[in-house]
Amino acid sequence: MSKAREKAVSDWIAENFVLEAVTVEPFDLFPYGRRIIDQQGGEMVVYFDLMAEKVVYCFPDIQPHEKDRP
Repeated sequence: MSKAREKAVSDWIAENFVLEAVTVEPFDLFPYGRRIIDQQGGEMVVYFDLMAEKVVYCFPDIQPHEKDRP
């Protein structure tokens, strides 16, 4: 496992959410995947795309979105 890739996912989550307002749990179906659930029950998955070397996120039934690494 790459600590840098795992950290990239964790950093993205911390930059985009109030961590006290969401539940973050492992989602091992994707590399370094995390499932984020908000207080209304909405959810998304954030993971590291190994081919593109980017953090990406997706919502149920919506195409993945990319976040270029700095």
